[in-house]
Amino acid sequence: MKELTLAYAPGRVRDWAWHLTWTWPRVVLALVAGAGFVATIYRFIFGLGAATNLSDEWPWALWISLNVLSGVALSAGAFTMAAAVYLFRQRALKPLLRPAILLGFLGYLQVIMGLIVELGKPWNIWHPIIMWQPRSAMFEVAWCVMLYTVVLFLEFAPVLLEKVGAKARWLRAAQRITPALVVAGVVLSTLHQSSLGTFFVLVPGKLHPLWNTILLPLLFFTSAIVMAIGVVSLMTALAYGTLVRWDPAPLTARLLRWLPWAVGLYLILKVGDLVARGQVGELFTGSPEAGLFWLELALIVLPAVLALQPRLRSSRRGQGWLGALVVAGVILNRFNVSHFGLRAWTAAGYVPSLPELAISLGLMAATVLAFIAIAENLPVFSHRPPADRGA
Repeated sequence: MKELTLAYAPGRVRDWAWHLTWTWPRVVLALVAGAGFVATIYRFIFGLGAATNLSDEWPWALWISLNVLSGVALSAGAFTMAAAVYLFRQRALKPLLRPAILLGFLGYLQVIMGLIVELGKPWNIWHPIIMWQPRSAMFEVAWCVMLYTVVLFLEFAPVLLEKVGAKARWLRAAQRITPALVVAGVVLSTLHQSSLGTFFVLVPGKLHPLWNTILLPLLFFTSAIVMAIGVVSLMTALAYGTLVRWDPAPLTARLLRWLPWAVGLYLILKVGDLVARGQVGELFTGSPEAGLFWLELALIVLPAVLALQPRLRSSRRGQGWLGALVVAGVILNRFNVSHFGLRAWTAAGYVPSLPELAISLGLMAATVLAFIAIAENLPVFSHRPPADRGA
């Protein structure tokens, strides 16, 4: 593939020079991000009414399902990998921790931007800092997002310190606070992942019975762990040969061994909940919601079954496909809960406008492009694993 190269060096100071190689897929990402930026400016100038197809019956735009709910789930790799490495002592997975933290940090920045675009008065987004509403689910989400974004930045700080050649004592200080940051991150992310499900517990009777359950917070949390395994697997498969020079396949295979267990726990909770609520019959009504529910389960369960085969989970191509299926399944779950599961009750003929599509896809493209640029210039994938001991 032909490459276009752009180098930016603000000064000849240690390792501060940045270099970004432009391939055609990256050019496409930049164009999509640029279109999203233009659409965002349009939204702020002319307002939500002109930029979206929202109404009183359908008040949440596409970016709530894609950039906020799915974006938070896509960022779950950060707290899951940190917990695996530091709390459950899976030290072999440590080379995958830095890229997972970077993806989580950029993912949360995308979530914040999605919330800013969604708010009718975005200049008031700072109000939860001083105007406390402790009984509000949104208040909890706002604080968790703010605090966890700061924690993710601090967890990523050692990478920045290495880039600028910081003195050893600064690196040691950053390493000493890492365990405390990991614990804080796991607590905050657990609260945040689950509290997003709480939103839809607050709308009984409006959400389709297949997803209308008091267990939504727990289901959101467990599916976020499933997503973490999937998104890290997909990330390493795509990064090999461009962003990472050592072979991450053995580590990814080790990670994928946990996918059947995580999906099994999620499946027990999900199916058990349907049985307990007496809603199993909804699966066989032939409704669009039933079809989407079966598709959601298939996208999550199929890669878990395939991951039981050592040869497939050790294959780089197989790892990419397994990760992609899991990511698609959890994203569909978030759309089912926040979008498709509400359409029958609202009876609103909502179709996202072109600016909505541009903003949502532009935020995703900007996140991916930022990850590539940072990973190319900072020691994100620099930690090589020890000799592989088998998958």
